[in-house]
Amino acid sequence: MKLSTKLSIVMFFLCLVLVVLVGSVVYFLTRSFLQDSIRKNNEEIAINTMDKIDRFINERIVDIQFLSELSAVSDVLAIENQADPKQIQTTGKKLTELVSKNSVWWDISVVSLEGQIIATTDRSKLRTQLKDQNPEFNSLIQKAIEGQPTYSDLIKIDKTEKLTISLVSPVWSKDVSPQIIGVVNANLAWPTIVDILTSIHNQEARLINSQGLLIASNIGNEKNQVFEIDISSINKMIQSSAKKTGTITTQDQNSDELALVSYTEQVGYDSFAGKRWTLLLEVPLSIAFLPARNAAFTLVSIFTIVISITLFFGLTLIKRYIVSPIEKLNKSVKSITKGNLDQRVDIHSKGEFGELAYSFNQMTEKIQIAQQTLESQVESKTKELSEKVKELEKLNKVMVDRELLMIELKEKNKNLEAKLNK
Repeated sequence: MKLSTKLSIVMFFLCLVLVVLVGSVVYFLTRSFLQDSIRKNNEEIAINTMDKIDRFINERIVDIQFLSELSAVSDVLAIENQADPKQIQTTGKKLTELVSKNSVWWDISVVSLEGQIIATTDRSKLRTQLKDQNPEFNSLIQKAIEGQPTYSDLIKIDKTEKLTISLVSPVWSKDVSPQIIGVVNANLAWPTIVDILTSIHNQEARLINSQGLLIASNIGNEKNQVFEIDISSINKMIQSSAKKTGTITTQDQNSDELALVSYTEQVGYDSFAGKRWTLLLEVPLSIAFLPARNAAFTLVSIFTIVISITLFFGLTLIKRYIVSPIEKLNKSVKSITKGNLDQRVDIHSKGEFGELAYSFNQMTEKIQIAQQTLESQVESKTKELSEKVKELEKLNKVMVDRELLMIELKEKNKNLEAKLNK
């Protein structure tokens, strides 16, 4: 594998790791910021919304107190025994006008101490017992007789099962020594409270009672499931946290995914002390952290493009200034290894590779000179040795000729001696 390929692979994986690391860091930092921002924002919305609910109910209590102080109301109770139909009808009309001007009420009734409805905006209830609508009304009347306005939790009234908070305020006589002669009962139209929750957007808003049962929601399919959805598990978590307002992470009510749930407990306002309701604002984590994922994806995309461009130009520069000189040097080394001492490294940069090429060329040149000198010396010695060999060959020939001559003379001498002996 070539060096350029190895460098490309290494740089690619380094850039990939860097992109993943940057994306992860951006995601978790953005997620942490978003979680804190969502927590603060939702807690503030929850507090303001619960305060709006408490103020709204308190205003209705004040309205009923004002209504109970009207002379027409006390008069109709004072003449109850006379059963003046005209007076009762007049009071009923006034109550009806009040309801028609203000759509926050289901109905308003003037009730005797015995619990009988004397005047009302709903004629079908006239002269009926208030307790027939809901047994809890008896206890409300008893509390009101003690002298202070009172109110119920969310309840269902009569056969229509309308949802309401029933408000009861005592009616005092106009005598010198005032005494309680009856009560005014008003049933608050619960949809007016639901409308407050519906005004909350981008969050799932739920109002639960002290038992953890749903009593209001801004979610379409839950609006008709009052008292049917049990959210006591979240209510227990909130109670264990010992905080009036906070944020917890728990499972979404409509899915298996986790959600951020901001909550605030009811504290009441002025005459309305509250009923220990809790307002929940829920945002699924998939939605809450969507901006974090989008930010991370956008940054990773931009970073990937920048890295790709940088990687392209980086590899180009590396190939030109690092890989190419190394390849040239490697090629020259292989050529010289094969005996081509005329080979030179063609690198003319002023950096380290230029110095290395210059030194390498110098070394090659010196090796070439040394080889040429050695070859010249070898040639000279070989020539000299050849001449000496020739001289030796001549001398050897002379010596051989002399030896042969000596042998010949010895033979002649022997022959001569033999002739002389004869």
